[in-house]
Amino acid sequence: MRSLRSAAPWVVLATVLIRLPGFAFGILGSDDADFTVIARAMAQGALPYREVVDIKPPLTFVCYLPNAWFGVAYWPVQTEAVLFVAATALALGAAAERTWRSPRAGVLAAFLALAAGLCEAPTVSTELLMNLPTALALALYARGSDERRPGDDLLAGFLLGLAALIRHQAVFSLGALGGATLALGIWGRRPWLLRCALLAVGFTVPWVAMLGVFQSLGASDDMIDWVILRNLRYVSQNAGSTTLRLAQALAVCVLAAAPVAWWSALCGARTAVREVAAAFRPDATGDVRLRFTWALLLLVSCVPVSLGGRFYEHYFLQFVPPIALLGAGPLDAALSGIGARSRVWRVALAAAVFVPVLGSVGYATVRGLVHRYPLQNEKVEDIGRWIRANTAPSDRLFVWGHTSAVYLAADRTPGTRYVTTSWHLGNFDPEHIDDRTDLRAFRSERDVNQTLDDLSCRKPEWIIDTTPTDIHAWHRMPLSLLPELESAIEAGWEPVAATPGGARILRRRSTPAAGSATPIPAKACPPARRHASE
Repeated sequence: MRSLRSAAPWVVLATVLIRLPGFAFGILGSDDADFTVIARAMAQGALPYREVVDIKPPLTFVCYLPNAWFGVAYWPVQTEAVLFVAATALALGAAAERTWRSPRAGVLAAFLALAAGLCEAPTVSTELLMNLPTALALALYARGSDERRPGDDLLAGFLLGLAALIRHQAVFSLGALGGATLALGIWGRRPWLLRCALLAVGFTVPWVAMLGVFQSLGASDDMIDWVILRNLRYVSQNAGSTTLRLAQALAVCVLAAAPVAWWSALCGARTAVREVAAAFRPDATGDVRLRFTWALLLLVSCVPVSLGGRFYEHYFLQFVPPIALLGAGPLDAALSGIGARSRVWRVALAAAVFVPVLGSVGYATVRGLVHRYPLQNEKVEDIGRWIRANTAPSDRLFVWGHTSAVYLAADRTPGTRYVTTSWHLGNFDPEHIDDRTDLRAFRSERDVNQTLDDLSCRKPEWIIDTTPTDIHAWHRMPLSLLPELESAIEAGWEPVAATPGGARILRRRSTPAAGSATPIPAKACPPARRHASE
């Protein structure tokens, strides 16, 4: 494999093999479940941020629409993920080839991208989806380092704008490219103003277009609230031991999952640091400037990974581009002299490459075989079976909990805009807090009132309270923390005798309970939108 073209089939094959557990077990993460539920609601006519809500940008849900087009299926987005991951690797390979002036470095960068992605099970996360337009943007930027191509800079900015419409953190990649262009331009006496302007304009275009779409739908305020304002609050708060989560993430995502990728990337960053003086000279070559840019990208990427102190494994996928770009050269050099190395060194290198691959695929497979994924949760399965057997296909649910997998297991649509309900009490991951946290201090009046509106106007046929089941540590967020919501539910819905999975199931009353006030909407109910299922 001396070129990216000859390596491409092997990159695709390796991607498929690494991601096989996703095809075998379907939904592998809670985010996968959230986005599938939202995409299916959109396919039935729901408007994002008004009739079904989440803080992810709109292209996330668009990317998940294939899971709504083929009935009860999860393989479409897994297939999409294979294409995204392989294309990302090849795009980074093209950029690395220019960075290190070596076709073999381009091939190695593609495989380093796959290795760096082993930090996360084969879920389909927003970071994975974001990495493709990001990688394409970096490849265009790399081409522009040698050639004056204003169109490439404009398109690179546009692609980063698309990436940010999948996950906001792509704005940090724009910042890294802009910062490197500015610094190299000012101190290296090179043109920089036009290039920075083109990157910024290109980035702005898709966002202006998306705002225009939501403005025409009368939902721009809702989009701004969920996509921008709530995300600012989300990254400003955390709970639990941040230090412990960081230590665990470094052990899993760096040392266990991708030791060779990170070692080679840090070696590449060291090379870039040594070349800093050369990079800032007017006669600096394009490859030297690119290595400086990718080192800055690696440093800047630490910021979005750290925001909020959550350190989820999928956050580390944001390191895939700089790792592949910086690591290709040092790994190429190491392999060039491998014949002179001892047998022990060669065996150790092979083990460091292949053991994480086998470990990642093996762990993801075993986890599925022992039923540890969200849709395999025994309590979720019990709830889903009971709902399918005892309710009409057109019935809607309101699930009080942090588990959208219930909607998928039950094959029913949400009866309110909330797919999960952590929003009402601070939007914490319940597993990141302890029982001593007083969540009433984080009460969201807006979300409580909007839920009361939805219950009054949409009148879902069933309510599922997962507090007794403790799925995803939901015992920490009982309805009793929100007395008026609990009262409205007790007035309009009555419990049934069955408790599948330990959940409390409530059916809508035909008449309000005696002595209880009916839930009164805070505003008049809007005209009903006709969904495809009706």
